[in-house]
Amino acid sequence: MRKILKWVWCTDFFTYSCLFSIQSYIKPLLISNSEIKCKETSLLDMFTILRMVTAYLFTYLGDKLHSRYFIAIFCLLGYALVVTSITFLLPFLGAQEFGFKMILVNFFYEAFESGLLPLLETMSVTVSTKYGGKYAYATMRSALVLGRISGHLLPVFYNKVIFNNDKSNRNHFFAMVTWASFAFPLLITMHRKCKFIELPAQTELSMKCGRATDAKIVQENVLRNLYEILHSEYFFILLSILLFGVYKTAIVNYQSLFTNTIFNDTKFTAMIYIFRSLPELFTTMIAPFFEGIIGNLWIIFIGGVCGLIKTFVYAYYPMNWSVSAKVFLFLALEIPKAIFCDWVCYGATKMTEFYNPMYRRATAQGLFNGFFNGGCAFISGIVGYFTLGDQITLQNIQNLKNFFFICGCFGIAGLVILVGLYIYQNRK
Repeated sequence: MRKILKWVWCTDFFTYSCLFSIQSYIKPLLISNSEIKCKETSLLDMFTILRMVTAYLFTYLGDKLHSRYFIAIFCLLGYALVVTSITFLLPFLGAQEFGFKMILVNFFYEAFESGLLPLLETMSVTVSTKYGGKYAYATMRSALVLGRISGHLLPVFYNKVIFNNDKSNRNHFFAMVTWASFAFPLLITMHRKCKFIELPAQTELSMKCGRATDAKIVQENVLRNLYEILHSEYFFILLSILLFGVYKTAIVNYQSLFTNTIFNDTKFTAMIYIFRSLPELFTTMIAPFFEGIIGNLWIIFIGGVCGLIKTFVYAYYPMNWSVSAKVFLFLALEIPKAIFCDWVCYGATKMTEFYNPMYRRATAQGLFNGFFNGGCAFISGIVGYFTLGDQITLQNIQNLKNFFFICGCFGIAGLVILVGLYIYQNRK
């Protein structure tokens, strides 16, 4: 592996470790440090639609300034400050109850995260394509998988060694600080090392990139880039991703609450998250092989189907099984979930590169992130508001199962769109 690829891998690993030490626990963290109810967290999800705007603007700035890593540094700094506020300062900020201040805190959390993820993905796929072979990008994505393992494992370690309290959520904050202390210096280093990659050469202005062309570029602006992206076939990929994101958001935001309610112990949640990442190491590395056989469109389709398997099993989860049987089923479902996480993101990111030249690639990746993590959250938030009660307990957990079922139905529509796009492409 070339030296620059090693630098990118290490940067991704520590940054993703920082993000995943918090990401899946942010809703329990908000609930435990404030007085908001479960139903009101769904209202917060609805405001996540603004993530579509923030992701687009941050990535547009990265493209415009040719400084994706610099904008990523700014986003990670903001992310760390907001998580600090959520962990320690909600009473001081007067944001303990659901209202404008709580919405504002959640907005900044979502905004900074929305910019960071697509900027890292853009540079990973660009550098791996430029300097690596067929499996280079899959290797880069292994940093995300291992980062997820580390991000979930370190808080468990801190709980046992420092806090000795399985109900504590502050261990996630200290894990984030630990990983961020490595991520910041690496991001600064990569900003310096990759300037020549981020700035496209003049000869690239007339090169064809997939089905998108850099020729005849008028001074690009935020609306022009958006117009070009939304008037390409790539828009249908984004639309299907939006619908897949509805059930993905339901699982991400409420899996920890679901498992904690069933087992009444947070260690099972962490164990499930860690186990999920093990098959992801395998599914990540085989994605390029299947890409060469079936193409990225069907990679996304198969990933979407696998995500639906987990969602609908959660909707009909057997509550009368023994604890060991429940744990086994939870762990078994992480195998199709691993395929979903890897193949949908792998295929969509590769198609982002295929349809979008370098001058708007981060912007397109930002739209992908906004659709997959922002617009979909608005839909799942509406569903959650009408299906979830004030609090999820073992007695009313059927509300949460109904929530999973309805969100899964949106994913079926996403599969139909992909099939329609495939038929359209083969008729041209």
